[in-house]
Amino acid sequence: MAVVNLINKIKSECKTRSEQEIVLLSCSALGILYIPPFIIYRIITEDWAVAAIDCIVLAIMLAFFRLNYQKGNIPAARVTMSVFLMVACIAVVHIKGLSSIFWYFPAVIVVYYLMPPASAVLISISSAIILSFILFPQTEAIVFASVLVPCTLMNLILYITFNSYRKIEKQLTRLVTLDALTGIGNRRSLTQELANRVMTQRRNFTDISLVMFDLDNFKSINDRYGHLAGDEVLIHLAKVISLNIRAADSLYRYGGEEFVLLLPDTKLSEAADVCENLRKLIETYHFPADVKVTISMGAARQTEGESAVEWLERADAALYKAKQNGRNCVVTSQQETELIDTVSA
Repeated sequence: MAVVNLINKIKSECKTRSEQEIVLLSCSALGILYIPPFIIYRIITEDWAVAAIDCIVLAIMLAFFRLNYQKGNIPAARVTMSVFLMVACIAVVHIKGLSSIFWYFPAVIVVYYLMPPASAVLISISSAIILSFILFPQTEAIVFASVLVPCTLMNLILYITFNSYRKIEKQLTRLVTLDALTGIGNRRSLTQELANRVMTQRRNFTDISLVMFDLDNFKSINDRYGHLAGDEVLIHLAKVISLNIRAADSLYRYGGEEFVLLLPDTKLSEAADVCENLRKLIETYHFPADVKVTISMGAARQTEGESAVEWLERADAALYKAKQNGRNCVVTSQQETELIDTVSA
């Protein structure tokens, strides 16, 4: 029964965590499981120095797993693990000599997987140089060269491979997550971002608001000016909004003429002010072919324990209220007080 509960808990964690978090947690968990047998072997063989290093490595892995599990600071975790792996390799080789150099190779592969290629090559080559200074006085020139050349070739191959992989990954990410017409995030990327935000909010809840808005009477724009003109309106709308929000804010095309704006570290009253400023800006903006454009906006601040679907539904309900109020206005939804405030044109 305990095993079943553990499996269910692991499945649940995998669903609520990002891929990078899963990779980092898996690497540290494997280290925690893999190192104890070596500690026992070192103690049996009375290899106290390496046994001490292995114990330190195990303790750091345990601390790393716990911190990453609780905090989820992915960039810092990736750098920390990469540097730690290289330092551990250097320490073992310094104590045991050339016979322990094989630990360098799997460690470097992990570093290239965790870090961008440029950062990975810097970390791994710096480690290789330090290892060279350690090994050169201890080995013959031919043996030293037979170790250095494979290390260099491996770094070269890994850099080329992972650099190409990163480029392809970026291209695929753009195709999958960006809207083809406007160039902003699409519904898929919004869904992923909201999932990440909700997960982060469970650890450290902060004010964050979501705005859903769309163009008023967009069908009449298409009917009067044509669909190409309608597309131009959408493109210009996305551009104007993107240029007038903070770098931390993010804009997504939810579907058709409907958009979603995510405002981190923003209270509902502040979100209402942002929406009103954007509404006025769009109302006075000169769109192609002098098309008159107005937008209706519904804003909702996330409440503790609220799912992404529930959050979106409240913003959508506020948007629907804005439509009922005559369009070209902003409505905010406050679930915690069951109050609907309206900021009118």
